[in-house]
Amino acid sequence: MDAHGVTVEIESFEQALVACPDLKLALESPTVPPARKRAVVGRLAESLPLSSLVLRFFYVLIDQRRVALIGDVREAFQAVIDERQGSCAPTYPRHGNSAPMSASGYWPRWGG
Repeated sequence: MDAHGVTVEIESFEQALVACPDLKLALESPTVPPARKRAVVGRLAESLPLSSLVLRFFYVLIDQRRVALIGDVREAFQAVIDERQGSCAPTYPRHGNSAPMSASGYWPRWGG
């Protein structure tokens, strides 16, 4: 799967959360067990559809209680893609508290 395909799948999941506020609330709620969240996202993955790579990534977000950050994740992923393709100057999203992700002010760099 290419980076554009991953971005499209993340965006479609994000749009599903916007379209269904109850789903977003349930996935962000600490009172809903992760296994139940995984089951719901697994069913949603069939209708979107989502690749197994992106689905497993969403499971990690669920397990780490980071579903609320999906928009930030998508923006950061797109920024890395844009930077590597040379299509724009590097810009990185910051946390809601406006503190940088690292001492350099940028998100950490993964991979080569």
